[in-house]
Amino acid sequence: MLEQLPQEILDFITNVLSTEDIKCLSLTSKDLHSATLQAVWESVVIPAWNEGGIVKINLSYLPLNRLLLARHINLRFIAEQYSRICLHSQRLQICGEAADETIVARPAAFNSFEEIIISRLEECEVDHWKSFSWDLGTCIPAPILGTNGIIARQQPALRNLQLITHPFCPQRKTSPETAIDLSAFTHLLSISWRGPDSQNLKTLAIALRNNESHLESLELDLVDWPHMQRELGYQNGRDVVHGLRARDYMNETVFSLDKGSPCIKFPNLHTLVLSHVPLTATLAEAVDFEILKSLTIRSCPQWYDFVLAMAKRKVPVKLRKLELQES
Repeated sequence: MLEQLPQEILDFITNVLSTEDIKCLSLTSKDLHSATLQAVWESVVIPAWNEGGIVKINLSYLPLNRLLLARHINLRFIAEQYSRICLHSQRLQICGEAADETIVARPAAFNSFEEIIISRLEECEVDHWKSFSWDLGTCIPAPILGTNGIIARQQPALRNLQLITHPFCPQRKTSPETAIDLSAFTHLLSISWRGPDSQNLKTLAIALRNNESHLESLELDLVDWPHMQRELGYQNGRDVVHGLRARDYMNETVFSLDKGSPCIKFPNLHTLVLSHVPLTATLAEAVDFEILKSLTIRSCPQWYDFVLAMAKRKVPVKLRKLELQES
């Protein structure tokens, strides 16, 4: 019976089903397998894991013709304990089929990673992706997300970008091979970044500036604010460098806020998650609390300044979720 439904009706049904239910449905008949193929492969996870000090990724289950269907790409470790391993200090093994005798460990981790990932990604249709997630907790090779990286060239119309990087990697500061550039992405509705380093803050600032008018969700986790302060040249929160305190640096350089002329900077933001980010009243002025529906503040210095400013605003607060955690 389902096989006789128009494709648009079947698409509506698959939109309300879980991924597992769609997979089960696709196995019931050849016709349904063909009809649900796009939905089954809509989102793809490329897994990585660590074994004996060698980082491995597995693409053997992912035929190229299936990858071309995917609109949501996620690279991540399959075990949480590996999320702070950086490729600079690891070896990488590319895993093929079980019977593939060419599987070898390669000491040049970034080169191997780029080779296998880029060879697949460059086959994808231009502007086909909706989202890209780098959840490996490592530096990102520039050929993937740098100035002329494969994603910037082929997927500039991304709607969602999620990054988990390594904020403490000593090589990232001096290595152009890991410089991230987000200036090509001007259609982002969601930005999530956990673990940027001090040099990434200006990169993030450009992404926020290019998408501030339509951005709907922002998640930022600086992981270790005291470490970030030192990287920026501050010894403590009272220090002044180039006329700015550390938290004012975040306001002016990252969020592009003017302390003297506060205004709503993110008019469509409905989800805001901040962790280990110093907060100010000026930042509270940049958010429209009639639009914001979910606010999460975790271990943020001076969080009370933000909350007090929010309470003093003469606008109705329409939050459905409010989470506050002190360090």
